[in-house]
Amino acid sequence: MGGLRFVVFDMDGTLFDAWSVAFPAFVHTFRALRERGVAVALPPEEDLRKTLGMTYRKMWRTLLGFDDPELALWADRTMRAKELELLEAGEGRLYPGVVEGISELAASGLALYIASNGEANYLTKILERFSLRPYFSGVYDAFSFRVVRKEELVGRILDEHGLSPAEGAIVGDRVSDVEAGTAHGLHRIACTYGYGSPEELRGADVYVQSFPEAVRVLLARKSQGEVGGGISPA
Repeated sequence: MGGLRFVVFDMDGTLFDAWSVAFPAFVHTFRALRERGVAVALPPEEDLRKTLGMTYRKMWRTLLGFDDPELALWADRTMRAKELELLEAGEGRLYPGVVEGISELAASGLALYIASNGEANYLTKILERFSLRPYFSGVYDAFSFRVVRKEELVGRILDEHGLSPAEGAIVGDRVSDVEAGTAHGLHRIACTYGYGSPEELRGADVYVQSFPEAVRVLLARKSQGEVGGGISPA
């Protein structure tokens, strides 16, 4: 088997620890929903955390308990605007080792991409704030490409850049990342430090407990054509 040539990363729960931005944005949005006449209470923090990384339709259907596409879009835009405001104020942080790890992976010759259910301005703000944008060959978000499943987004990356799935890996913390990897035949690395539950990450090839561990797995796969480190599924 040949070595690794490219990696697709998720953003929230993989590179960026969004909770310090997301929670106050949730509070703001639920207050705005009530002012709009929607009778909803702020869910427990644990329930809010579980929705991070979902597409906006799935997130708001889960949190509101009903499906209203127009209201979901309004709520999501309200929340994203607040998150951007908080990011500009210096809130939010990368997971430990992300800056160094991304730099090391790029220096090794790997092509790096982002596939996120987040919105383009949100992703751009994070990448620019932490000076990460130059390391990525492409940044793909579900909003700009009007897709509802991450596997569609990953498919665009493969098609537009002429990439062979056998030479790629996907790194993420949600079931959508694992499913996208499965759909396209990518090596699946699950981040257990993110927002996904152990149950939804079943089916991954390797589980990592930190970003530096993910970097070690990726570099080993690049140089040797096989996984080194990480916790393989039983």
